[in-house]
Amino acid sequence: MENLKEQVAKLLDEIEFSYNINEERQLFYFDVVTERADVSVNICYDEENQCLYNFSCLTFNLPEERKAALLCKINEIHNSSSSAAHLYLDNDGNRLSAQTVMYVPSGEVDKEVFKYLLSAPANMLEEYFDEIMKVAFGHGEADIQAAK
Repeated sequence: MENLKEQVAKLLDEIEFSYNINEERQLFYFDVVTERADVSVNICYDEENQCLYNFSCLTFNLPEERKAALLCKINEIHNSSSSAAHLYLDNDGNRLSAQTVMYVPSGEVDKEVFKYLLSAPANMLEEYFDEIMKVAFGHGEADIQAAK
């Protein structure tokens, strides 16, 4: 049976994603362009614990002074969402991130579950982008895009 790294590479190749690998950090990384924002995707493979982690984030930082309001908005989103992805603000510059985890106790990565692991964080960042940007910057998407 192939290890997790080999399986992830094969699946990403099948769905035609262009990616890089950081062997030292055990991760695949690439960017995804959504309708509203660019998302950096990091798929970490943990062979020892048989897990895959998707840590995805927006490619820009949110204002630190809006952190409390942003955390309240994230809590509101979690209370109304049934997504497997989890939003959070990272500690490196207040960047909006989303993550999912996939346990692979059998050692074999299911293609459909992997697609969900891959898409859920970017979809969540895309779905709630406007709401979060209004809290972060106090204006609409057009103004945010112009400020980038």
